[in-house]
Amino acid sequence: MEPAVEAGLNSISAESLSHIFSFLSPADLAAAACTHSAWRLAVGQEEGLWGALCESRFSLTSPTSPEGTPLPGFKAAFGAWHSAFGRYGQLAARALRAWRLIETWTGEHFPPVAASLRPGASEALLDAVEAELGVKLCPALRVLYRVHDGQELEFDRQVDKQRTAMHESVFHGMFGGYAFYNHMVSTRMLPLRRLVRWTRTAHTQLGFPAGDQRVLIAASHNFGKMIYCSASDGMVRVASVDKSTCLDAVPAGDGACDGVLRWFEAYAEALSAGRFAVEALELEYAESRSISLFPQLQPWCSQAVTEGVRVEGCPLFIPELTQASDPEPSYFFAYSIRFSLLPEQEQQRLMGTLAGPRDGVPLPSVQLRSRHWVIRDGSGAVESEVRGEAVVGMYPLLIAGEPRFAYQSCTHQKAASGSMEGNFKFVEGSLSQPGREFDVSCARFNLVVPDVVF
Repeated sequence: MEPAVEAGLNSISAESLSHIFSFLSPADLAAAACTHSAWRLAVGQEEGLWGALCESRFSLTSPTSPEGTPLPGFKAAFGAWHSAFGRYGQLAARALRAWRLIETWTGEHFPPVAASLRPGASEALLDAVEAELGVKLCPALRVLYRVHDGQELEFDRQVDKQRTAMHESVFHGMFGGYAFYNHMVSTRMLPLRRLVRWTRTAHTQLGFPAGDQRVLIAASHNFGKMIYCSASDGMVRVASVDKSTCLDAVPAGDGACDGVLRWFEAYAEALSAGRFAVEALELEYAESRSISLFPQLQPWCSQAVTEGVRVEGCPLFIPELTQASDPEPSYFFAYSIRFSLLPEQEQQRLMGTLAGPRDGVPLPSVQLRSRHWVIRDGSGAVESEVRGEAVVGMYPLLIAGEPRFAYQSCTHQKAASGSMEGNFKFVEGSLSQPGREFDVSCARFNLVVPDVVF
């Protein structure tokens, strides 16, 4: 190397080198390290540089191996993770980020699900699954299983032993659930050994055609809900009411065969954003705590406050009860209606508005008497109206500031879009000692098949 060039290279400060190297890819860093001894030393010792690469490529914030073993530094960690996940390129970064969101959220809000996540599957195990099923799994699905091999739940172990007693882990499905009337779902991610078993069972019992590429990746405890990934194109599809016909659960992509990863990312982001919450699916069964897919946030749900009474309308598309392939399709929706009476101080702040108490005096209690629903089609035209006493046979009594009351019901429609709105008659005080009767609005909520179905 020319002396002038050598001197110029040596004159670059360590701080400047670190800044320059931060823009380089790992391959370019390796090339830079081969260029000059000082650069090789800088590349090897710059922990901040390798730490940033570990975080951006592998969502890694501490120097550990993929197996969780502590390593001496981020450069060593990058090497270990690149060896394990490098073949997946950007798919690995996306999968790991989504998994970190799920790990963090479940660890904070629902530890039983976090504890149920299995260690990642090996490449050899994934190859064996492909050989057993006779399909080639798309890289987007493989990389998801490389991070975590689904869930290990006690009720599955009981099924293995041919025991059928209900266990609370039935409600610990990572992909959430819901319940209304006698229909209950909590969808777990199947580990690979169960994926193979239940994929074969589905193909045999449901009469899938030869060469069908559907792989069952998630299901509820009784297989009332079944979610597949197509090995041929990476799309996620969910079984409809006849079990063999499936609905797309994510929009078609640009040919990247990453539909399963886009679906998984959408779920992780919705979970992390607070769209879903942990609550009992069955009011009379405290152990039924689950990730509820009835939405908690607008615009996925509606909210209105009338004279201190808050009403939230939270709709949910139910694919496993939908029949979209018939000449006369039927799209099935459930909805959760949540009532609460605002604390008296909050009622006082709303005085003088429609949301506050009419007579200027906060209401300590109110009780529901009847309901009135208006159901519209996609154009906004009224299809039907429903009037009746109570809600699912109950007359909830609301006390100011106390936890909300919620009930679930369902409806179906001929098209993929529609809406519901209505009002509820309440009395001040209680039905046993009724005061003034007044109407409480439920703002319109949409009954629309979403682009992404969970």
